[in-house]
Amino acid sequence: MLWRCQSDGTQVEQANNECFLGMADSPPQFEDRGQLVLAVTIALLVASSFFIILRFISRIGIVKRVSADDYAIVVAWVSRCRVAHGVEY
Repeated sequence: MLWRCQSDGTQVEQANNECFLGMADSPPQFEDRGQLVLAVTIALLVASSFFIILRFISRIGIVKRVSADDYAIVVAWVSRCRVAHGVEY
């Protein structure tokens, strides 16, 4: 619901009990979740790194060979690290 109210002689728009100065189609204000996104990104990057290291230990130590899919995993992981770096900045 949108209606007008007077505050100190200026006209403001009000929606959901919040007054906005200016036009009625002002964008809503959202809380900043940047720190949460960064924390989740880092946690998942650490977890994926751990499992990739375990995979390479088992492939080199037990199977004694590394195949093309292992290299594809490394390429995907490096790509993911670049995206994580972009999230940080």
